[in-house]
Amino acid sequence: MLSCAVGSSLSYPLSVFQNAYSTEPIHRAPDWDRLVETLTRHKLTREQDKRRLMAWSPATFEGTRKAENARDLSCLVLDYDDGTTIQEALKVWQAWRGLGYSSISHSEDAHRFRVVLPLANVIAATHWRELWKWAHRRSSARIDAKCCNADRIYFLPYTREGSPVWAAAWDGPALDLEAEYKANPPPQKKRKPRPQRRYFGDQEHRAKQRLKHDPQARDALGDFLNASNTGGMVRRVECPSCGRRAVWYVVDPERKSSAECNHRNSCGWSGPLWALL
Repeated sequence: MLSCAVGSSLSYPLSVFQNAYSTEPIHRAPDWDRLVETLTRHKLTREQDKRRLMAWSPATFEGTRKAENARDLSCLVLDYDDGTTIQEALKVWQAWRGLGYSSISHSEDAHRFRVVLPLANVIAATHWRELWKWAHRRSSARIDAKCCNADRIYFLPYTREGSPVWAAAWDGPALDLEAEYKANPPPQKKRKPRPQRRYFGDQEHRAKQRLKHDPQARDALGDFLNASNTGGMVRRVECPSCGRRAVWYVVDPERKSSAECNHRNSCGWSGPLWALL
């Protein structure tokens, strides 16, 4: 059962950073009016490296800005840069209190913007990725999937001379993200039945040793599993733990003999190659 840390509905704990290179959070807890004032006023900049501009995060941190240090989040931030127009996005999110602002790369022909929805309760960072899936589904997978991590930062509203800007705020109930997730949970993937083991006794032991030490056997395993094999790396193998095709391993056992799942935070599986059979 997912749970959320109960927080104030009147203020929104968050972090501010001097620029994208900074890892030292400046914690703030603005009320809604102050948040609107800050995030709907664009500042003119001549800075060409946007990473030097001030940024913010809806998360608070225990220490420096790292995923493992993220504590909880007070807002859901949705980043649009796939060609979705502002009008299309607002139809999805205006049922809840929110605001939006264009990013520095926004143009009339290619809308680039963010939607910010304050939460009814702050959410523990350990539950964030799972709850974020609800927003991704509701957006029809149009929001940037790279922005699902709890320690993600976003630039404050900036614009360059001559560029168009957009900003707006609207009223409504605060989003209860956990309740919405429970009402519309993600569909559960059906796990494929595990095949019967193919080796027995001494034959099994010899096969395991080949998969651990023999590059040819490791290469052949990738073909057997219909995996991608490029540059001595076998990728897109089905994970024995989470079922996603996210496991990889190196053909050369002297570099690395075991296999790993790419989903370290949500799955974290690693093990010997024979476990992939």
